[in-house]
Amino acid sequence: MELTRKKNGYASQSGDFKMNRVFIVVFAVIAAIDSSAKASYAYLDPGAGSQLIQMTLAGALGLIFALKTTFQRFLQVARAHRSK
Repeated sequence: MELTRKKNGYASQSGDFKMNRVFIVVFAVIAAIDSSAKASYAYLDPGAGSQLIQMTLAGALGLIFALKTTFQRFLQVARAHRSK
């Protein structure tokens, strides 16, 4: 694999080696956490289930809002740069 120098000063390897490495690390962490989990015999009442749904929806909507805001800022900068 060949190392190439990018504009930001970081060396990167050609191909998808970095993404494969990240995937392997994330998979190893998830596997380690999963293997250390013990069986849980907890009771989930309807209130806990609805709270979980509410948190999931709030997280998804927050992510959409953050992406929309970031994209709008990017467009503003691009338009300002293009008009110069």
